[in-house]
Parts: sequence; structure tokens; C-alpha cells
Amino acid sequence: MQVVWIAPDASFPARRGGSLRLQGLLRALAPQVRVRVLAAAADASEAKKAEAHLHQLGVEARVVVRGSTAAWWSQLGAARIERWFATPALQQLVAAECGPMSTGKHILHVDEPSVLRCVPASTRVHTIAHPKLDLEYAQAFAVRAAERRDVARVRNLEARCVRPRGTHPAPVQLLTCREDLQRLQTRHPEAQCAVVPNGVDAVALGPVPSFLERDTTRLLWLGSLDYPPNVQGLIAFLRTSWPALRQARPGLVLEVVGSGPSQHLGDLRIEGVRLLGEVEDVRPALARAGALLVPLLVGGGTRLKLLEAAAYGVPIVATRVAAEGLELREGVHLRLVERIEHLADAALEVLDQRASARERCEAARAVVLEHYDWKVAAAAVLDVWRRAAAHTVT
Repeated sequence: MQVVWIAPDASFPARRGGSLRLQGLLRALAPQVRVRVLAAAADASEAKKAEAHLHQLGVEARVVVRGSTAAWWSQLGAARIERWFATPALQQLVAAECGPMSTGKHILHVDEPSVLRCVPASTRVHTIAHPKLDLEYAQAFAVRAAERRDVARVRNLEARCVRPRGTHPAPVQLLTCREDLQRLQTRHPEAQCAVVPNGVDAVALGPVPSFLERDTTRLLWLGSLDYPPNVQGLIAFLRTSWPALRQARPGLVLEVVGSGPSQHLGDLRIEGVRLLGEVEDVRPALARAGALLVPLLVGGGTRLKLLEAAAYGVPIVATRVAAEGLELREGVHLRLVERIEHLADAALEVLDQRASARERCEAARAVVLEHYDWKVAAAAVLDVWRRAAAHTVT
């Protein structure tokens, strides 16, 4: 079996959830199946580094420079997420390499619905991955007229994903959690779906730091700073919970770590908040943190940062929606609250009651190592591909 994997972003080093998931899965899949990646990166330097890294993993790869978006007339009716990723260079690469595959002995995997537009209509797509359901995200931020129009376009994109392509069967939709699978099948009962969970590479993270060495005067926020749900949640936390935390513990510090600029945080000047931005290695920040805060208002998908923190023994305090889809339970593995303004009390409890916090960390790490290793996710996607290949290869 040979797999052609189309991805919107193969940037290296991986900074975002999509590229982290890509590299984690490929590292686990490479010893078991031949994979060729067709992807894009922000510039020539990143494309070259991405290709070299993927080759080291044992994966064939062609990574092109994303460049400018396609001509406006070719993008009419496309959702914004399609316009961001479906660039001419990637479209041309996919057309050249996948056009002859309509009757070939390949599995074609599309790593985001946003790049489905890149695939020739005559080519069979076997699987489409949904790291999150874009419709939920679009609806949550549909305030202005242009954003409301985008909701309709994302809904159309989702419908295209689950429909047969010409004479070919409909692709299998790969979701990261059962909650997203149920949402998609509620809207599209005919959709063929499977769960391929997110994962973490505990070996790459290295030894877990001593819990006793964690700094209870230091909290951590981690995430992409140009992803609106992250920024929205962080700003809500700073407005509602951070003042109460600082009043209870005047010396408390919040470290904000993440890639990407944010126009909302560029001039952040709040006492006790340190905007560190992108760091080369996130492990020192994870190692010193008394707790990780995950204040999210919008769900969908599963959070790689929660899995990474749990695998590294970091106490976690999050809104319930942030941990949706994960086998992590309130009071057993982490502290969960319904509303962002309740995070202050939960965080103070974690910082004050260290014995119970340590027990939750140990329980959370055990769950992540058992259920969320990338090898578990790779086994799930391989099973789907093998069943697809049985109906493809003659």
C-alpha cells in the first residue's frame, strides 16, 4: 500500500497543532507504510527544512512555497480557510502528481478539508482528516456580515467532503474525538466516519521533571497567538480571573508562550503577565510551571497542548470545553470549570493543595501514555487505509 498525503502546512520546526499532528503521525507511520507528502510551507527556507525533516523520518516529500492565494475569480464561493491554504503552487503540485492516480494503486489522504479544492475532481480521495470541525469555529465567530457568509461557505465545504466524488465512493472522514464524529453524523447521517485521536511523543519530551521542583508562583498559558479562540479565551481570563489570582497571590506570574503575532496582545501591559511569544523549546516553560491554564470558550477537536502537558507531569486547569473529547476527568486527572471566571479558584486550589495536584498529574500521564501515543493514532488510521485499499487495489 502506498499513501499520498496532502497537507496545508508542513512547517518545521512544528509550531502549530496541524504540523505537530502531521509530524507525530508520520513518525509512527513511516516504518509501516510508504507515504509521500505533498505540502506547503511559508517560505523557501521552511520548505527546504520541512522536506529534510520528513526525509529523516523516512517519508518522501515535496514541499512548495505557499505564496499568494489563487486568483480571486478562481476562489469565488470558497471559505476563507480554503483561500488561505489552497494556493496555486500546491494546486499545481497536486494536479501533476495526483491526476494520474484516479485508477492507480494509491490511498489519497487529505489532511484538512481546506485543501480538498487542490485535488482534481476525477481523483479518488480515500480519507479526509478534520483536526477540528471548521463549521463550529466559523459559527462561533460569525459577527460581521462577511463572517456570516463564510459560515455558509464552510457548510458547503463540509458537505463536499462527505459526498461521493464523481464515480468514486465518498471519502471516510477522520475525526479526533467521538464528540466531533457525532456532530458531523448528525448533520450528515450518510457520512462514513472514524476516530483517529491526537497524540503526543513522550519519548521526545524526555524525562518528567520532579513535581517538587515546580514553581507555585508561576502559571503557564500555551498556544498559537494568532488563532482567535486562543486569544479570545486568554483575554477573557485576563479580564475576569487574573485580577483575583493576583489579589490572592501578589507575586504570581503568568507566562504566555506561543507562536504567531496577535494584534490584541502586541501592547499587553498587565502586571504579572510576561509575554514570551515563540520559544525554541517549550519544555523549560512546562517544567517550571506550577500549572497550565487553558481558558477556551469554543470546543471542537482535541488539544495537543493538554496532552503534552499531561505527558510532562504539569497540573492542568481548564474550561470544560477545552478538554472535550479527551479521556481526562474532572477531579481525577485535572481541574475543569464551566466558565472562565471560575478558573481563579481552581488554579489557587491546585497551587495550594499540591498532594492532590500531584495525584491528578500522575493519573493524567498514565492515561495519555496508554491512549494518546502517536502509535495508537497511527494504528487507527492504518486500519481505515487498509480497509480502503481492499476496495481499491486489484
